[in-house]
Amino acid sequence: MDDKYFGIVINDREFETFRELIYQESGIRLRDNKKDLLRQRLNKRIRALGLGTFSEYYKLVNEDRSRKELTELIDAVSTNVTSFFREIKHFEFLTEKAIPEILNKKKNGPFEFRVWSAACSTGEEPYSMLFTLLENEGLTSKWNIKLLATDISTKVLQKAIKGSYPATKMDSLPGGLLNKYFDLVDDDYVLKQKFRAMVNFRWFNLITARFPFKHKFDIIFCRNVMIYFDKPTREELIRKFTGALAPGGYLCIGHSESLANTSHELKYVQPTIYQKL
Repeated sequence: MDDKYFGIVINDREFETFRELIYQESGIRLRDNKKDLLRQRLNKRIRALGLGTFSEYYKLVNEDRSRKELTELIDAVSTNVTSFFREIKHFEFLTEKAIPEILNKKKNGPFEFRVWSAACSTGEEPYSMLFTLLENEGLTSKWNIKLLATDISTKVLQKAIKGSYPATKMDSLPGGLLNKYFDLVDDDYVLKQKFRAMVNFRWFNLITARFPFKHKFDIIFCRNVMIYFDKPTREELIRKFTGALAPGGYLCIGHSESLANTSHELKYVQPTIYQKL
């Protein structure tokens, strides 16, 4: 059924099949009231492929052995809201407590500071983390900053790697940092290449069976992601984050999230900040 106002309609059975597929592949649990949201986000893709129903699109996704169309599907349903220094208290905590504490702990080596932005979106979060580290006087040239930034959406990763942002996105960035780290190219601000090269962007699915990292992280940011997961998925993810943290390392979650009713082995530090003992 096609309607010029509402586009291709999704019925209850189709919604359930897509909801289960999205959950199995990404951990995102769409609520009952997200049916229309899913319809809106997938209509453009279905039309572009010349298909007429959601069932036809579901069949295509399942038969695509390259999994490229599955990636398109996950891209479409992912929510990517971010900004520079979003939830500023986390960055203040890094500057005032976490970074000095970790530097002191490693004063005799190894001189590596490892950070992971686990849902980096279009790059504002990991770049804000990078600026926070570079502006810290304790992180001298002898320190090697290892900053990993991952996301399940390939589209936002492409934007993050470019490091190019319109002027309207720069309001939350202090003027001193804007001039120091960015060049104005036409109407956009582009992060200088030497700073872009300091962040390692990778595609990564957080619900993968195990984390493949050889080294532990001093700080992990995973903010406003777990609100889309059910309790078992959240608990499994926290368990894997805990395993990926170095002793004394910190996990920062989103302002709308809490581990209060979640089984974990982390120490509560302050709202949305936890530490591995």
